Order: sequence, then C-alpha cells, then structure tokens
Amino acid sequence: MNIRNYPFLAALFFTFLQFMFGFSVFAQNYSSNSDNFNKTKYWVFFSQKDTTNYDYSAAISAKTIENRTVQNLPLWQYSDISVSEKFVNEIENSVTDKSIVKSKWLNAISICLNEEEVEKVRNLPFVTHLQALTTKWKPLSCTTTQKKEMGEAMEQLELSVFQKENLTGKGVVIGVIDAGFYGSDKSNYLKHLDSSRVLGMRDFVNPKQKDLFREKETSDDSHGKTVLEMIGGYNDDKNNSNQVGAASEAQFYLARTDHGVTETRSEEDFWVAAMEWMDSAGVKLINTSLGYSVGFDDDKDNYVTSQMDGKTSVVSKAVDMAFNEKGILIVVSAGNEGWDDWKIVSTPGDSPFALSIGATNGAGLKMSYSSIGADFVEFLKPNVACYSLNGTSFSAPNITGFAACLWQKNPKATNKEIFETIEKSASLYPFGNNYIGYGIPKASTAIKILEEKKVKPTIKKVEEKGNSFKFDLPAGKRYVVFHKQDKRIVVEQDSEKAASKKNLKITIKRPKDTNFSTIYIDGIGGFEIEWKE
Repeated sequence: MNIRNYPFLAALFFTFLQFMFGFSVFAQNYSSNSDNFNKTKYWVFFSQKDTTNYDYSAAISAKTIENRTVQNLPLWQYSDISVSEKFVNEIENSVTDKSIVKSKWLNAISICLNEEEVEKVRNLPFVTHLQALTTKWKPLSCTTTQKKEMGEAMEQLELSVFQKENLTGKGVVIGVIDAGFYGSDKSNYLKHLDSSRVLGMRDFVNPKQKDLFREKETSDDSHGKTVLEMIGGYNDDKNNSNQVGAASEAQFYLARTDHGVTETRSEEDFWVAAMEWMDSAGVKLINTSLGYSVGFDDDKDNYVTSQMDGKTSVVSKAVDMAFNEKGILIVVSAGNEGWDDWKIVSTPGDSPFALSIGATNGAGLKMSYSSIGADFVEFLKPNVACYSLNGTSFSAPNITGFAACLWQKNPKATNKEIFETIEKSASLYPFGNNYIGYGIPKASTAIKILEEKKVKPTIKKVEEKGNSFKFDLPAGKRYVVFHKQDKRIVVEQDSEKAASKKNLKITIKRPKDTNFSTIYIDGIGGFEIEWKE
C-alpha cells in the first residue's frame, strides 16, 4: 500500500486493496526474513486445475450459494477450484523459500525466487508465465493521525432518509480490507460489535495474529478502526444515541493485508487472498481503503500511469472477476495523489468494475488531494464522491454504508443494480466528470430508483452560443461549476453561496479551452452547458 504524509492535512492518507478464502497463507512477516532480501516475489500462473470430484457445496459457504442464486450466477465456477497441490509441491521441492500464497481465482501462487529458481520454475510444463511483484524489503518509518468526520458526509448523502425508513444495513455482510483494526474494542462507536456482528477476522500479513482488535504490529494498525466506525459506527451515549455510520446493524468480516511499515507489491497478494476468503464466506459488499501506484520502498516496484487502465494490475483483474463472476460490489478509495505528479486514480480503483470514491469539501468541490480519473481510458473515474477532509480512505466507507442500506432495502438486487443505483442517484448524473464522477449520491433518489419510481432529470442540457451563461441562485443556496475541455475532463471548478435572505443573479463566463460546463445548485438541479462558437 502506498502511504503519503500530507502535512497540510496533518494526516497519513491511505488508499487500498487485496483478496480471499481459497487463498491459503503460509507466509511469515517478510520484512523479518533476511533470506528474502536476495529474491524477487513473483506470481506463478498455472495452466490447469484438477476438477476431479470437485463439489461446489464443500468449497463455498451456504451464504455464498444464496448470494449467487439471488443474482442468477453459476454455482459451479472454475475459479472456485483450488490450485493443484501437485503443482505447488513440485515448485516447493525445487526452491528454498516455502512462503507461499495460493489464489484459486488467479490459478496462481506467489513466492520469492532467486534468478536461478526463476528459470527453473518458468520451464516447468504446467507454468504459463511469471509476473514479478517486488524486489527487496526495507523498514519505512511513518506515523498517522486520524480525524472522525462522519457528520458532514452523512448530511451530503441524505442518510437521515435511510434512518427514517429504518435502513441500517441489517442483514448485509460487509468485508473490510485494511491496514488493521487495533483499538476497535475500546471505540465508543463500536461497542455494539460483538461476536454476532463480527463474523470473522484474519491477518494475512502475519497469520499468527488472531485478534485484530487487541493486537497490533505498527502504528497504522488502527486505520481500519476509523474506517469501521464510518461504515457501521453507533454512538450509544445515553445523552446522544445516534448513528455514526450508515450501516450500524450490518455484520462484518475483517482482514489486515497491509504491513504498515514497509511498502511493497507483496501486499497485493495478501489483498487477493482476503478477497477470496470473503467471497467463500458469503460477503457480497467489500470496502477497501488501500491502493497501489507509486511510493514503494524500491522504485522498481512503482507502477507507471499508463498501467492504471483497469486491466493491467493483478488486483484490477481480481476486481473484474469478483464483480462479474462472484456478484461482489467492491467500494474502493480513489486515492490521494490529486495534488502531486501522479494525480490519477490508483489500482484497483482503476478497474471499471470497482466503485471508486473521490473526496469533496463541504461545498461539493473536489478536495485538492483527491485523485482524478485518467484521460486515456473511456470509462468514468472516480464513480462518485462525498465529503472527507482527511483522505479518500474516509469517503469510501460512507458510500459502503450507503450501499448496505440499499441492499437491505432490496435484498434481491444484484451488485450491478446497486452499483448503477448509486451512480444514478448522484447529484451530477448523467453528466459525470473526472473530478468527482457523477457527484454526491442522494439517499432519497436512490430509494426511488430501487422502488422503480420515475426519477426526473435534475440537470437540464443547454446549448450556449455566447461566452457567458446567466441563472438565478436562490437565497441560501450554493452552486458548484465544473468547466470541462470535453464531456468528462475538468479544467476548472468553482463555487459560490447566496446570502440567506438574498437571491443572486449569477453569470458564468466560459474559460479558455472549455467546451462544456456543469452547474449544480444543491437540492435543486442545474445545467449542462455545451458552449457553441
């Protein structure tokens, strides 16, 4: 996971990912294993599996079978079958390192190999190809602070509408993949999470750790605690009993996949392991505030921006499989590189099948740090956004809670339907941009969509032949405007609020190199202007 320390926000921003159940982890903490310093970590992909006597009912849980049946997905899936133990044993017998992570989804294992072993493994008849993950490990000192900021995001998303309908995520099982959950047992907002609510937890970095609430290895191990609060927190103080997160009655599976001290590609295989674990346990909604781009301990591990195309990285391929074959909705932080040279959404948020979440300020404009969508892909990124002062790690959990409430409202909905409902309920839909996607989802609109009620467009398409556009801004209302070079790519954003007792006459002038402008007046609607010569 790439960690960035932004001094202006006094926070360490996190950004995203990893996988699940048929992923068996025998790995120790690599940073303490000196033998691995002369090796590179690889994914080794196999050509086939042994399907003899495979029984899907023994490989996946009853809850997973139920989820797939509701979504009309096949119960027998080749990707559920474990990798061949015969292949694994043959590789183990020919190499020195025995720390292996197995992925049934990818039909592959990850393992550390030296140069001689690479050639030996590559020439095995059942190996199709190898893909390098990382080279060396070295300590990286870092600290983090977190700030709870649930209230404003909940107001933006209209989560009081869910509360009025008693939608609290009840009956929905959520997976959270993060850097650790230390201190959750002492959180005032998580006292309601007992063993009936936390159905399982696993540490994929250090399998010896069994209690992620009370055991920690690094100072970053409490990051997931804040994420968990924002998804399902509840304030049970006698004088102030209310929801802190939208999904206060959901159930959870929790996974630690980020080391927190070192930053290496090796964490991606743990992420994949966690995904497979959660799928096999019956999870259909996953939040991950981890992500991969640059900033690894070894520069050779860094991605290049052209690889953020939604199909190159192993983790993006895994999101594709989870969404299209397993019926899982993956909510991913968009990333916090918006104000540096990288700028664009990191993987796996780059996948077209990940619901990638950006961050806005209170007005609804993109926060400067929030990563933007790449201009070289044809699909929209991020998908939606909401308020977060301290990183997209803390905007994504609010959308995860939002999704859980929708699934409680309609348990028979597919992951694709929930995905589309969230997008269509957002403030700018259908005129999305690469700053905040389709904008901020609205609970009132989402419920209407789920109930198959007609939802009128709130943004009117306008052709403007001049270089300015005028409209009325009602008293107390705020507008935001995104000026775009084309239908998606933003070049400028701006906002203004009218005084509480005074209407304003607003004139929007066309900036240079702008062909479209999206104007949104909060709670009312707006205009999609196509500037004509």
